[in-house]
Amino acid sequence: MKYILIICTILLVASFLLSYLAYAELDSCDLDFKFLSPLTVIISLLPPMFYKFVDRESRIRSYVSTLHLLATLVAVLFNSMFFAETSYLDKLCNITDSSAYGYQLGSVLCLHLGVVAGHMIGRKMKYERLGRVDI
Repeated sequence: MKYILIICTILLVASFLLSYLAYAELDSCDLDFKFLSPLTVIISLLPPMFYKFVDRESRIRSYVSTLHLLATLVAVLFNSMFFAETSYLDKLCNITDSSAYGYQLGSVLCLHLGVVAGHMIGRKMKYERLGRVDI
């Protein structure tokens, strides 16, 4: 589980860095999601940090889970929208030769792989036999 957490964190940090490289390359171009993409990727890293400090049976845990879900959903949405904008750089900004498309493609892939790896993280539940005799 510890290795999956490390892999997930590396993928999310790589997604941020690649998205930031695309942002920096398109500094002169006015796009809607170029700043929001790297920002929301970093914000999506914050809610999982609070799982360790909140009791599993607490209501606050459900708030943290909801915040985590929303932050990740918004990060995936904005990251994908910035990727869509980089797909049409020739029409939006009159830029024909840019590696921002490749950077943002890598960012989207890293973010999605990080989400998949994040789903593999979980507490191993100890098997307990049911107390029912009719089964």
